[in-house]
Amino acid sequence: MGHLAAIQASQQSGQHRGLALNIDLADPIFHDEARAVAFVEATRWPEGVTCPHCASDRVRRMGGKTQAGMFLCNACRRKFTCRTRTVMERSHVPLRKWLLAAHLLAASGKGLSAREMERTLGVTYKTAWFLRHRIREAMADAARQGPFGSRAGAIGSGSAGRRFPLDEHAAELLYRWPGAPSGS
Repeated sequence: MGHLAAIQASQQSGQHRGLALNIDLADPIFHDEARAVAFVEATRWPEGVTCPHCASDRVRRMGGKTQAGMFLCNACRRKFTCRTRTVMERSHVPLRKWLLAAHLLAASGKGLSAREMERTLGVTYKTAWFLRHRIREAMADAARQGPFGSRAGAIGSGSAGRRFPLDEHAAELLYRWPGAPSGS
């Protein structure tokens, strides 16, 4: 039984077979790209959008077909998205798959192989390896720096009863990347 099937079976039966997190696979952020983007933006910038380059709050959302989802900073005149200066930067993998991959890696007590992630997410092995590598690097970087902050605890699955809020935990995990500013 694959990891995804084990999660679904444990949710349906009410038993949690050693999973540290209760993942709601029906959550729209895992299926709808627009909702995933809205979720990442709301989680990353709860008090309003700020520029990841200069930390200015004088930004505006750009319109049009070619620049949809982009922001323009009026202070430094640079463009950015919710992926800028995160582990998701310069990746063509949809955000919904990034979020699901982060949740699966955080939930798996003994780790998750790239082959299993490939089958679960429906991506190529190369993409699964890339996602796993970047997320694990962010986890290692966060472990060296300490806990993620007051909203989410440290990564771990030592006890099956301990659960973290999925949205906060995975979102903050994805924002940790070497070279990222400490305020993001």
